[in-house]
Amino acid sequence: ATMTGRATMAGRATMTGRATATMTGRATTTGRATTTGRATMGDRRQSPAPDAARDMTGTPRWRRLVRSAQARILAWYVVLLAFGLTASILVERQVLLARLDERIAQDLRQEADELRQLIGGRGPDGRCVSVDQTTGECVVGRDPEDGEVFGDRVDRIFTVFLRRNIPSRYETMFTYIGGRPFNISGMAPPYRIDREADPALLRRWATTTATISGSVDSPVGRIDYLAVPLMPADGGGDRPLGVFVVAQFRDLAREEVDDIVNVAVIVGFGTLLVASVVAAIAAGRILAPVRLVTETARTISETDLSRRIPAPGTDDEIATLAATFNGMLERLEDAFATQRNFVDDAGHELRTPITIIRGHLELLGDDPEDRRETIVLVTDELDRMNRMVDDLLVLARLQRPASWTWRPWTSGRSPRRCARRPWPSARGTGRSRPWAAAGSWATGSG
Repeated sequence: ATMTGRATMAGRATMTGRATATMTGRATTTGRATTTGRATMGDRRQSPAPDAARDMTGTPRWRRLVRSAQARILAWYVVLLAFGLTASILVERQVLLARLDERIAQDLRQEADELRQLIGGRGPDGRCVSVDQTTGECVVGRDPEDGEVFGDRVDRIFTVFLRRNIPSRYETMFTYIGGRPFNISGMAPPYRIDREADPALLRRWATTTATISGSVDSPVGRIDYLAVPLMPADGGGDRPLGVFVVAQFRDLAREEVDDIVNVAVIVGFGTLLVASVVAAIAAGRILAPVRLVTETARTISETDLSRRIPAPGTDDEIATLAATFNGMLERLEDAFATQRNFVDDAGHELRTPITIIRGHLELLGDDPEDRRETIVLVTDELDRMNRMVDDLLVLARLQRPASWTWRPWTSGRSPRRCARRPWPSARGTGRSRPWAAAGSWATGSG
């Protein structure tokens, strides 16, 4: 009566009986399936189209590329290489500048020594400036034109010396006699320091009685100098006979060092660029198995766990990762297969009591005895289903479906009082027939 009432509410009032209820139930099920299908299609229509600029997680691809392991490895490589290259260039520059200062100081001393060797004799400290290698005697300088000893003829000394010695590219030499400029080396200097320098410095050079050295700023940069006075041979007087000054344009010579450093920078950072490209390609090939792991993981679904990552032929971390991931896929595939088998077996076992209940309810007659037996049987089967559901919940909580198996009931005693039931007829005649229940039960080692 209840089922007939439900059929009437569902719009099947013209149809009566159990068949009507059955058809109404099927129609209702079909209606639900149709409604679900429409909802699914509606959801698909409302889902946004995939954005080519974003990945599966919604993150912009450029951000994912920047944050990738390959980008981080390449960034660290470039930073370390650039740091090392910059440090080496700076150190090289400092070394070249230090060597430039040493060379300038050595050139200045060399010019002064050559002047003393030209004069010959003994210096202010009494030591012989030039010694004859054959006789071992102290050699006195002579004028190459007349063969006479230079003596106090400072003009001839300066003239002969400047004629013999040619200054280098960033060097100049000039002389003073009697506190006034005498002559200058033949090559025109970048800056006439003998005329345009500070007047106080010029007076100091012209009147100095001791060798002085130092540096001075000029429009062409820093200039290092060395001034050597020529004192009377007898040691008398407090004024020099003449002063020889040699100067080096340090900042102009430093430009050559800067050119070398610039070339080193261009070559170094060009090498850095090429090395970065090679490193990016190498890092991409090394991390290719990792990307393959990601792509394989994206294509794996519950129904297809058969894909595997080809392990490289190397014995490194990448090969270990591929082997570990393949082992995990095998375990997942076994677990999902066991789960599917478990669900199939559980569904099969649940259909048995449902079929028994449905069959007895469909053939339920008007006989009170038949109704009582049917109610007892239905209650027994519902209790059985309840116990099976409880067992399934226990299995789900244990999360160990693989440790449970389904096997046929082998006990001599029937698990349910349904081995032979009086089969109720629709007319209530009390006719009985054998009813074989699917005597299966869930047993396991869990």
